[in-house]
Amino acid sequence: MVAKADVRKFFKVYEKIYNDAIADTVDLNDVADMYSAGFVSVTPAAVMVGENGEQLKAIMTKGFGLSCPRQQEDDLQGGLCDTCRPGPLRG
Repeated sequence: MVAKADVRKFFKVYEKIYNDAIADTVDLNDVADMYSAGFVSVTPAAVMVGENGEQLKAIMTKGFGLSCPRQQEDDLQGGLCDTCRPGPLRG
């Protein structure tokens, strides 16, 4: 059984990482630490297995919006537009 304190700690860390991502200050090492050595990723398009490592960080770099599909890169200076940016999480 998982202790309630461990679950709360996990979600506090998750909340911080999520909000850091919104602010474009996320540390991909912190995000990678949230994943086990092997994991399953599920999207509407596919179910995939992954391995925690440099390839995961490379994929996350794209996923965290280092370029936005909705606007010109020079308009965003490497960030997300308001349409693509998710709202903050609150615990």
